[in-house]
Amino acid sequence: MRGKYWVQVSRDGTLTLPKEVFDLLNLDRLAKVAFLVEDGVVTLGFPVETWKDVGGSIRPLDPSLSWDEIERIAKEEVAERYLKKFPPSTT
Repeated sequence: MRGKYWVQVSRDGTLTLPKEVFDLLNLDRLAKVAFLVEDGVVTLGFPVETWKDVGGSIRPLDPSLSWDEIERIAKEEVAERYLKKFPPSTT
């Protein structure tokens, strides 16, 4: 997909992403994005890039857990997040 989109800066300094861009980025309504600046070029990106950036958002696991137990826990957490984001249809 290619395109050029023009947006107007509001009085309070906010920008509204065009729906096509919003959908392409697969953003949630309250998602955070980053503006990356390099050599005068601004790129829209996602703010988490390194382990240091995520800081304390990852809870430590019990070091006595086996790799199988860690994998099971990770799969369960991914499934829970998926179901919260995409709840099953009740119809």
